Amino acid sequence: FVSQDSPLHPPSTNTTYIRDFSEPITAILTSHFILDLHEMNYRMAHQESLSGIQVIGSLDT
Repeated sequence: FVSQDSPLHPPSTNTTYIRDFSEPITAILTSHFILDLHEMNYRMAHQESLSGIQVIGSLDT
């Protein structure tokens, strides 16, 4: 256990601000990354189905 006024935790530093904001910022960035992955996965799946239709359509003409 480390006391709050030890050399590792000197008083009147702004480390609490960093600690308070790092978790929410990390959660936001992770959420956006996962949403981007889902969007890219959807686009890739949708693009493959469209390109298959275009190839079949070009064989008929």
